[in-house]
Amino acid sequence: MVAPPQQAAPPVSIPLPPEPATLEQTGLTLALLADLALKTLYLRGQMTLAEIAWHLGLPIQNVVDKVMERLKGERLVEIKGGSGLSAASYLYTIVDKGAEKALQALERSHYVGRAPVTLAAYVAAVRRQTIQGISVTHGGGQ
Repeated sequence: MVAPPQQAAPPVSIPLPPEPATLEQTGLTLALLADLALKTLYLRGQMTLAEIAWHLGLPIQNVVDKVMERLKGERLVEIKGGSGLSAASYLYTIVDKGAEKALQALERSHYVGRAPVTLAAYVAAVRRQTIQGISVTHGGGQ
């Protein structure tokens, strides 16, 4: 006798916080994001604005572009060119002063990767994953 096919459980989607549209919506300081971008550039070498944004897990417009403007204004990074008219293609490189600052940032924290979410955003995401109100029934498979 062949067992009836089992139904696959529906995929569980993890509720993520909404993507920030502005620097302020990240809930993080410009200094923290600048350190993270600087450490990323220091360890990876030349990167486009789009690559930096991808590594930080943040949008270019109104977030990563503001971070990179600050780093450029402080003469920690330079734009070495780009392959098009879009700012996303600008190629950034770290300069000596930026490398020194990146090393100082790495001494404070070795973390390099996606920008963290705030504790409040993390708690809200965890609360959305609650199992309250879910009914469990016997599937009857034999």
